Parts: sequence; C-alpha cells; structure tokens
Amino acid sequence: MILARKTGNWRRTAKLTDKHLYNCTKCNRAWEYSISEKNVRRLECSILYYNDFPKYGKKEKVCKNCNKGAK
Repeated sequence: MILARKTGNWRRTAKLTDKHLYNCTKCNRAWEYSISEKNVRRLECSILYYNDFPKYGKKEKVCKNCNKGAK
C-alpha cells in the first residue's frame, strides 16, 4: 500500500483491495483469504481477520469460523 501511494496509484489499489475483503454478517469482522506459496508445488490458504476495519462498501459473506459453528 505504501508503494502505491508513492506512485500515485493508491485509488486503484484501494479498489482492488475492496474486491477481496468481505464483511462477516455474524461476527461483524472484515476478513480476506491470504494465499501464500509454501513451496513450488503447494499453496497455503489462510484467512486474515480485521476487527477494527471500515466495512462500508464491502461484500457481505459469512466467514469460515462462523460457518463451522453453525454446523
């Protein structure tokens, strides 16, 4: 994000970030999938949660933790 502000593309970066952030309707936290490359053959997927994050304009979707509690 810091590099985007230096280059002047911070508005475009913010819109791209909004595409990947969701607001959980049950726990009221913002969350996103974080995909990291563990090695060449395997990708590791985890979920990052944000407690104090502006939720205006974010898509609403129930997170995995809340889905596990519902089952």
